[in-house]
Parts: sequence; C-alpha cells; structure tokens
Amino acid sequence: MSTVDATAPRTPTSTGRLANVDWFRWIVLAMSLGILLVFIVYPLGSVLALSLAERGTPFSWSAVTFENFRQLWTSRLFRGAILNSLTLTAWVVVISTTIGVTYAYFLTRVRLPLNHTLMMTLGTIPLLMPPFVGAYSWVLLFGRSGSITQIVNELFGVSLPTIYGMTGMVVAISATMWPFVFLLAYGALALSDPSLEESAEVMGASPLRRLFTITVPLVTPAVLTGSLVVFMRAIGEFGTPAILGGNQYVIPTLIYFRISGYGDFNMASAMALVSVGLSVLCLLFLALYLRRRDYMTVTSRVQASKRSASRVLGIVGAVVCILIVFVSLLPHMTVVLGAFSERWRGTLLPTEYGFSNFIRVFDRDQTAIRNSILLTLVATVVATVVGTLLAYISAKRKSRAGIIIDITVMLPFILPGIVVGVAMAAAFSAGPLVMTGTGLILVVAYFVRRMPYNFRAGTSSLQALDKSMEEASSVCGATWGQTSSRVTLPLIMPGVIAGAVLTFISLIGELSATIILFSGRWKTISVSIYEYLISHQTGPAFALGTLLIFLVFAAVFLVNRFLGVAITTLFRGR
Repeated sequence: MSTVDATAPRTPTSTGRLANVDWFRWIVLAMSLGILLVFIVYPLGSVLALSLAERGTPFSWSAVTFENFRQLWTSRLFRGAILNSLTLTAWVVVISTTIGVTYAYFLTRVRLPLNHTLMMTLGTIPLLMPPFVGAYSWVLLFGRSGSITQIVNELFGVSLPTIYGMTGMVVAISATMWPFVFLLAYGALALSDPSLEESAEVMGASPLRRLFTITVPLVTPAVLTGSLVVFMRAIGEFGTPAILGGNQYVIPTLIYFRISGYGDFNMASAMALVSVGLSVLCLLFLALYLRRRDYMTVTSRVQASKRSASRVLGIVGAVVCILIVFVSLLPHMTVVLGAFSERWRGTLLPTEYGFSNFIRVFDRDQTAIRNSILLTLVATVVATVVGTLLAYISAKRKSRAGIIIDITVMLPFILPGIVVGVAMAAAFSAGPLVMTGTGLILVVAYFVRRMPYNFRAGTSSLQALDKSMEEASSVCGATWGQTSSRVTLPLIMPGVIAGAVLTFISLIGELSATIILFSGRWKTISVSIYEYLISHQTGPAFALGTLLIFLVFAAVFLVNRFLGVAITTLFRGR
C-alpha cells in the first residue's frame, strides 16, 4: 500500500498557472498593440504602397515602380516646394528659438517691474489659437489695403513690403510657435542649480562668460527639444502657407492641391514620404547632438535661480517682453475685433460694431460647431485612455515590448498633419475597413496625431511616482487592475488631465489632416474658417475664430478652476 507525503511540494497544474495570470494586464496590452497596428502601422504602410504604384492603380508586388519619386526629383515645382519648406522652417525655428529663449531668460534671470504670473500666462496664449486663424489678421493689417499699411503710407509716404510670400508666412507662424521653446527653456532655467553660476561669479567670470559657458550648455537640451517641436509643426503647417503663401508652394499645400486638383493619391503619398524623411533626418540630428553633448546638474537642493536686480536691465527686459507679447497677440486681438466689426477698412480700428457675424455663423455653421466639439471630445477621451494605458505598459515593462510601444506611439509626432490625412485616406478608403466620409475617420486621425501628448504626459507622471506605493498595494493582495485604478491613476491624474487639455486645445482647430478627410456632413469649424477666408469673408471667419478662442479658454479655465491643473505642468522639468 502506497503512501503520500503530505509535506512534498505540489507541482502547479496548468489550470493553476492560468488562474494566477493577471489577464487584465495582457488584455490591455493586446488591445493597445492592436490599435497601434491598425491605426498607425497599417496607414503608414498604405502610404508607402501607394507611392510605389502607378497613378490611379492599387499596389501590386508585380508592378512596383519608383516613377512617382522620379517625377518628383525632376519636377521644378516640387523641388521649389522642398526648398520653400526648408527655408520657411529654418527661419521659423531660428526666430522662435531666439524669441522663446529671450523671453524665458528675462522671466527667470531678471527682476522685471511686471507681474510674473501675468507674463507667464500671456506667454502661453499664442499656443491657444491655430496659426491659420490669425494668418488672415496679418492680411487685414499689413495687406495691400490693410489698416496699418494705409496709415503708414498716408503719414510717412512709405509702402510696406507685401505680407504675402515667405516673409508673411515666417512672421505669422513664428508668432504662434515661440511659446514651445519658451516653456521648455523656462523649465530648464528655473530648475538649473544657481550655485554653478554663483561659483563662476566668485571666481571672476564676467556675466557674458557665465552665460555662454554655464547657462547656455545647461539649457541646450531643452532649447533643442523646443526647436524640434517647432520644426515638426512648422514643416507640416498647411493653413498659413495656403493663405499667405501666394504663388510659393510648400510641401503640405502642394500635397493638398495634388489631391484636390487631380485626385492623385500616388504622387501625394510620395510627397508625404519625402516630408517624413525630412522630419526623421532632423530628429536623428538632434538625437546625435544630444548624445555627444549631454549636460546635467547634479544637486540635492532645490533653489530659486538668482535674478539680476539691475534697474536698467529690468526696464530693457520689460520693454522686450511687452513687445514680444504685443506682436504675438496682435492676431488674437484682430480676430476678436474683426468678429464684432460691421465696417473696417483703412482705419486702425473698426468704425462700426455689431453681432451680425455671430448671428450668421450660428445660423449657417451650427453643424460645423457641433461636429468640432463632438469629434474633439471623443478623440481626446480615446487618446487619453489609450495613451495613459500605453504609458503605463511602456514605463513598467522594461523590455523590447516597452521599447517598441514607445517608438510606435511617438512615430506620429514626426508626421505632419497633411501626411496623417493622406495615410488615413489611403488606408481606409478601400479594403476591409472603410471609413472615408464618416466622422470616425476624423476621430482616428485626431487620435493618432495627438496621442503622443497623452503618452508623454502619462510617462512623465509615472516616472515621478513613488514605486513603493504600488508595491505596498501588490503585497496586500491587490491585482494589477485594482492597483492601477485605486493607487496609480489617482496619483498621476494631474498629469493625465494636463495632457488631455493640451490634446483638446490642439485639436479643436485642427486643419492639416481635416482638410483631406472631411466630408460635407462632417465639416468642422477649422474647415469653415478656411473656406470663409479663401473667399475673403473675414467677418464670419473671425467670428468662428473668436468662438475657437472662447472654447480653448473655457477648457483651460475649467480645468484650472475646479481641478487645479495647468497645462504648463507638461513642460516643467522633473
């Protein structure tokens, strides 16, 4: 008769092992990877396939051709568009970086006779309105019949240069892009260890030498990151070049006119890939530069940076900062004034005010307003949920899966909006999943474009989270889902909400991808504004622009007022 040793260790059965698996974690991972494959990898693959097919034909392995790229190389128009795009982007990056760093330096290093909180707020307002909305404001002010143009001509007999062309595009885009550099440079300057500069001062280094040997190297990574953001947004900007470009094409406008004029998605896909290639080259250059020049402040203390008490420098800084803010907010002020104007031509201010523009747009554009709010809210919620889940998986799984997720999620960051539009149209106009002409394709495009914001917001918050709290929850027997919902999520919620607000305010006026994907039933505010502007109906366009500004300010105010979360938390160093 056999006996059984009750103390012998039991071999776990397959059923037991399956019962101990945290299925929620793996389901979330599978769903997230599925979303990435279907809505990011597949559309980009469709663009590549179309670029390798002859015009008007689907992709076939037996008929792969590089004819589209050959035509681009020999096309004087496209070569000119590439040169214009690079010239425009280079000037915008240089000007935006100069303005952003200057503004950040004065706010962090000089005692200004101005309210610091007010200047910080004013420095972020240009981000809250899409560049193309204010683009026509420059025409209204500095165009051939613009108010300031006529006043300067009458008073001084001087004819101002035309606002159309490269100069106008550079000015209009730079006026809205510099806050990206400012916010990142401000965070770096505010968190840099002041003892380094104080030590250099004690050793006899002049202010100029301290600036270039200590301060500049410390903030270089942040400034270059801000410049990269400006580059990516400027090279993909469609609305401003379409309004102010005149006869100077850039890559996004040429892609749009190739699709709208000829219906040629094959050539447009080839152009889109060239645009992506330029963005990738810029990203690689930045990565290589930062790898060779890595700066870090090692300190266990948190101190406020030392500010100069020089009265002269304070006055100069105040004048420069006020001038920067005034020029940057001039389009916003013009849009609001134009929305309420009944007559405005040749004078500095409107000569007659009223509400007819608002009455008109609320009568004719109710659907566009409703669509914009609905599509933006849905895309923001989806991007926030998926982006936060992916951020958690990427941050907690230090493996190849986490690295792949990180790269794939951030890939849309380097894609111009017009490229995302072409990719979605190429992928979902035929095949097993057809979405063209529906609102769903706009939601997907918005989700793909802005999910990197939510992903980075979640990643930054998770990196600052104390791991011991999650470990304590696990020790107490909580599952991954319970720990995530009851411990992790409440702690990272401020960063998640900040990312959601940034996503909302950047999508409510999105035009680059929308202009490719919208249909008559799913027209948005941005498309209505663009159509009004190209038909020179500035009153209704400015009324819708004012509504956009109100929606953005309302979102930021409500979050700040009731949740105490500011979108600037995304730009603070940790």
